[in-house]
Amino acid sequence: MNSSHLKTNKSSGNQNLIAFALILVFTMLVQLLRGFDSLDEMWIYDRCRAIVDGMVPYRDFPMVQMPLFFYVLSIPVFFSRTFFSFRIGLGLITALLYFSTYRMLEKKSNFYSALPVALVFTIFNPLTTYNTFLVLFVTYVYRINLKLFENEKCLRLLLIASGIFSACTVLARQTTGTLFMLTEFIFLCVALRKKSSISKVLFFILGLLIPFVPFLIFLLATSSFTGFWDNCLFGLISFGSGNSAFYMDSIAYLVVVALGIVSDILLYRKAKDINILMHIIFGLLIVTVSFPIFDSMHIYMAAFWFAVPLVQLFYAKFNEMISKTTSILIIGIISVAICIFAIKPLPGLSFTDKHSELKLVPLDTDIIDFYDELHAKKAQYESKGYNVVVLTSNRVILSIVEGEVRFPEDLFLVGNFGTKTPADYVNEYIETPNTIIAIPSDYNEENWQNPKDIYEIIKNRCELIEASDGYEYYIART
Repeated sequence: MNSSHLKTNKSSGNQNLIAFALILVFTMLVQLLRGFDSLDEMWIYDRCRAIVDGMVPYRDFPMVQMPLFFYVLSIPVFFSRTFFSFRIGLGLITALLYFSTYRMLEKKSNFYSALPVALVFTIFNPLTTYNTFLVLFVTYVYRINLKLFENEKCLRLLLIASGIFSACTVLARQTTGTLFMLTEFIFLCVALRKKSSISKVLFFILGLLIPFVPFLIFLLATSSFTGFWDNCLFGLISFGSGNSAFYMDSIAYLVVVALGIVSDILLYRKAKDINILMHIIFGLLIVTVSFPIFDSMHIYMAAFWFAVPLVQLFYAKFNEMISKTTSILIIGIISVAICIFAIKPLPGLSFTDKHSELKLVPLDTDIIDFYDELHAKKAQYESKGYNVVVLTSNRVILSIVEGEVRFPEDLFLVGNFGTKTPADYVNEYIETPNTIIAIPSDYNEENWQNPKDIYEIIKNRCELIEASDGYEYYIART
């Protein structure tokens, strides 16, 4: 074997190791030093706690999302039931995505151009969600497609791997994942037909079955099959029709998406490479994760994807003008910027030992003190034999403080109930003897996703017995 080839492979391997180490360290730094202020993050953690407690999605609690992301993240929570360990899981998923994207960039440029871009992503990542998980699998499928016909001996294995990861996109997010899986199937049929190997698409289908069959068995074995369809199909339709919104903070990311699409088109016109066309199509599918809520957290994933062709164009034009030393300096500057960005939220935050699940998490202790007081008030009523139901979009914070899981109250928002309506739940609470309902006095303004008419139903059917610290306490009229 050629010794220069061995040296090149060794050098590339060392660079990849350095890249992954830096991406992992800075991703974890940003992830672990976040403030305790994102309800979306808390809701994800809450469902992981429920799974660790032995609860089954769709059967024991409503969930309109697919389960793979939550089951994977429940692994660190199983070993350590803390928000900190949960964030380590989030950080690892995010680092894998950034490293996979670095590999895509590095193939089109080099180590010194790809790494700074991958590191910059850590600053702008708003929150790791099931959408992040989906895009991670999309990058894997895309990279597999680039290698499909490089080695005919590996074609079958690559097709199986493509099927596995395509199925995982569906198990991460049913809407975009299904569109992506069908798109990949069509792409493979076209590509294999040109190679007179159309029958080999069966290996892709075999790959799909490897995750799908166990998932079907899981649904049947846990008696959650009906609940799954109720939540993830019919409930999803309700969510999409009731929760449409557009936020101005998405505009900057939409600009990046538009520039990326233009860049991809320019690259395709020049090279006529089907892989570039595939990149455009996959990117447009990723845009659909923003439906029905266009905000920075959702559209970021598409901007992230379309940053790749922008870097390619930049590299093609300016590569010879930027020395290796300059690139290393840029990496150093970005590293310092990430550290500053990571520690920026810390002033004004502190750590607490009062609640085991919140150890090592930077937080505003005033918020925790408020929910400690709410818990104390709730406990007073419970000591008198009452069951207390707290209806607020922030209910998950109280659950974490109490160390328990309460569904559906922990996520009592429009579009998270399947076909059962929020009013159905509230009427059940009212009709349950010795039940007190605690609700914020500003419930209708507290969160735009709070179900409508709930406050009015409670006021009409119940009697106010106390108002304290912004909460009103009601019991059914006799």
